[in-house]
Amino acid sequence: MNVHAGANSRDMRQSICVCLKEVANGILNLNDDHAAALPGLCGVKLNIPISKSTDCTK
Repeated sequence: MNVHAGANSRDMRQSICVCLKEVANGILNLNDDHAAALPGLCGVKLNIPISKSTDCTK
């Protein structure tokens, strides 16, 4: 599955980014390296890192 291809506008990609960042911020002791590896392990292409520090405006 390719989430990035389905998010066909900048606004939609930013919304997905904000959602992922909010989830990441809700997880205590989140390991950024492990979180970043999750999409690949699940066969999902995001092109957006899962991290508490992701800048969703870029």
